[in-house]
Amino acid sequence: MTLVFLGESPEPNAREAQQFVGSQIEIVSDTEVRGYSRIRGGWNNGRAYTVYFWATFDQPIAKYVTWKDGKFYNNQNAQFDSGKKTGALVCFGAAGKQELNVKIGISFLSELKAKNNIETEIPHWNFNTVLASLENKWEQLLNRIQLSPDTSENYKKMFYTGLYHTMIMPVDRTGENPLWTNNEPYYDDFYCIWDTFRTSSPLITLIDPKRQVEIINAMLNIYKHDGYLPEGRSGNDNGRTQGGSNTETVLADAFVKNLKGIDYELALKAMLKDATIPPGGNEEREGRGGLLDYLRLGYVPFGIDRAGNRTIDYAYNDYNIATVAKGLNYTEIYNQYIKQADNWQNLWRSDYENNGSKGFIMPKDASGNWLDEVVFGESKIQKPTYKYTPVITESPWYVCHWCVFFYEGTSWEYSLSIPHDLPEVIRRSGGELAFKNRLDTFFDTKLYDVSNEPSFFSPYNVPLDRKTTFEQ
Repeated sequence: MTLVFLGESPEPNAREAQQFVGSQIEIVSDTEVRGYSRIRGGWNNGRAYTVYFWATFDQPIAKYVTWKDGKFYNNQNAQFDSGKKTGALVCFGAAGKQELNVKIGISFLSELKAKNNIETEIPHWNFNTVLASLENKWEQLLNRIQLSPDTSENYKKMFYTGLYHTMIMPVDRTGENPLWTNNEPYYDDFYCIWDTFRTSSPLITLIDPKRQVEIINAMLNIYKHDGYLPEGRSGNDNGRTQGGSNTETVLADAFVKNLKGIDYELALKAMLKDATIPPGGNEEREGRGGLLDYLRLGYVPFGIDRAGNRTIDYAYNDYNIATVAKGLNYTEIYNQYIKQADNWQNLWRSDYENNGSKGFIMPKDASGNWLDEVVFGESKIQKPTYKYTPVITESPWYVCHWCVFFYEGTSWEYSLSIPHDLPEVIRRSGGELAFKNRLDTFFDTKLYDVSNEPSFFSPYNVPLDRKTTFEQ
């Protein structure tokens, strides 16, 4: 039994790699082992957190040896935390049994809480009962969507695997929050709202609204204690953003679908915090990076990381704010943010042509100049440039993965990702026929990338009415 974790890097403090902080292990009795592992960093670049465990066996330990930092210790039932890796080797079979049953409880609070989780959730030793209970819970969830009888086995496997993945994150950690104590829901592992607001989140509102209400209340709970809504939260730490403050979209979606049990006044307050108060310091962690420039110029200028997708995301997030404000009868807030919802137009370069289509979201500097050439790489001395076009994928060829104008996508993709004002995109593209031809080019010449989120909002069945508004 070794206290391990995933993603360790030999490079100290490596970005996005988990770093070992400390661990401890103790053989408590001839059928129990307890301990913990403390780690930090990881994908979330977050602060340290501790995972405690308690393991119980259905037969006594026949022999054991503990170890620390690669050295074995006989007749020592514990290794305390000294910042070194610890573990234990345990042997069974003294009674001649060929089968060993193990129950392991984990907790983010304490070893005793981990033990209590075992006693509460699996007080018996009947494996088949546990398995049947788990299968029944999943069957109830997966049965909420029925597939057509002629669906092939391969498509069934694909669909239900995807649906299963939809339901395992974010993770319900209610009662396991090491940061503060209350009776409100607590969820963690939002991987990641900048993706899931387009996909799994609106699906959950339909097939499991009770869970979605809990998730949203957890988001608001996080806002009340950490100061900002989560975006890419894990390890009990906000930690990452990519483009917009996309929890706004999740909140607005719940609002227009009239989910009950959510304090929408508090939700609007949290949304406005994202939209008005710069996160300061590390703008990657939460809130809106480049916010002051966005508010001053109406767009995020080139030179700020991910300026392109931040601009269009912020415009959409502002539309989300306007939607909730209108429903709550805050007319002044609505008027301000429905106007800001047009900010994507400030990066729309109407005269730019590519692959037979006209008008694209393109880089602009803080002085309002369109940029045909942008800086290659990160050199502080030489500043070579390269030509920026709507089909270019910047990273990793020209700049760092996180420093791009459009993250993981091209202007062809992002210029079609304006879900709140598609009629205006059609108009700016030259009208209905020109837009149809644009879509044909997009899909037929493989500019569309079905495997990644920048293409997910691409229209394929085009509404031709004016800007859509939602009423509660």
